[in-house]
Amino acid sequence: MDSILSQSIVLPLLLLASSHASAHIPRLGVQRRASQNKPQQVSTRDGLATFYYKQPLDHFNYLPQSYNTFDQRYVIDFKHWQGVNPNAPIIVFFGAEEDIDNDISFIDFPIRFASRYKAMLVYLEHRFYEKSVPFGLIEKAMKNASIRGYLNSAQALAEVQENETSQTCYKSIRRSWAEIDRIAKNKPEGLMILSKRFKTCEKLNGSHELKNHLDNIFTYAAQYNSPHEKPVRGVCAAIDEVASKNSDVIEQVIAGVVALMGERDCYDVFEFGHPNNPINPFTWQAC
Repeated sequence: MDSILSQSIVLPLLLLASSHASAHIPRLGVQRRASQNKPQQVSTRDGLATFYYKQPLDHFNYLPQSYNTFDQRYVIDFKHWQGVNPNAPIIVFFGAEEDIDNDISFIDFPIRFASRYKAMLVYLEHRFYEKSVPFGLIEKAMKNASIRGYLNSAQALAEVQENETSQTCYKSIRRSWAEIDRIAKNKPEGLMILSKRFKTCEKLNGSHELKNHLDNIFTYAAQYNSPHEKPVRGVCAAIDEVASKNSDVIEQVIAGVVALMGERDCYDVFEFGHPNNPINPFTWQAC
């Protein structure tokens, strides 16, 4: 995430920390409008303090529009912190593509580290999500191309996970796209066949709906490849097992879906969102 690493959040955090104990704050370099950009605390609940910071929309240019800012939300957990000293670190959790409150209630490993190392915990909300949207309204931000362009991997650090777990798994998934299109061309029977085989909750209106759903499933497994659950390994193991029985590529991909999503009566192809939603910031990021 750009905010912490770009020094624009680090400096206010150090200033907040120094209010509890006197410490020398080293100069971190030139910060634009530093004197006008103090964090604003808005609430405290369950031991968590919520702040907003005037975050630069663009960290890399000095054009006039680069001085635009937006309110970026972050939450601080002081419960385990021992104050300003070298043995009490600040642990930062960079928010996923959603409301930061969801991350706080779901992710427990930062708390375990904070308790162990007596650290301050900082949860930073991802730009363009929930309450950290430039110009306030996600509809305005996503429909305006000049604003939407600031939602990119350069402005917000991208977590990259490489998972070439199995070459046969990779090839099966890649071949399935063409096979899905081939079956779907025979309308309306083709789409009915695909709906039945993939057990979709609603009839497919086009192959793009199914491919978008599969794309979300496989990228979800790769992005959130928990070291305990190892979903990528599970998906590919299922695909490879079915492939070893000389089954068709559709059956192989279905096995991967079931391995990740579990056995269901039907599968909602819009579970991860509608592919044609024009104001979904995650769709823009994925592209």
